[in-house]
Amino acid sequence: MDALSKDDKLGVIEKCRHGIVHFHIFHMGLSLHFPEEVFLNFASMVNEASSRLMDDSLAKLMGDSEGKEAE
Repeated sequence: MDALSKDDKLGVIEKCRHGIVHFHIFHMGLSLHFPEEVFLNFASMVNEASSRLMDDSLAKLMGDSEGKEAE
């Protein structure tokens, strides 16, 4: 299998010779298996969710800093 990405604390994402993408999550003992096209859709969903979380965090930080300036 070819490693696509690895994080020693989280897990590894590999692609086997059959074109299946394997996502092994170490601390949960969980493996997800996706056809390449489905994995790309999953990765897009994760990217969108990550962007929204960062936007929410930034909005909260901006709101907190504006509240401190008003005081």
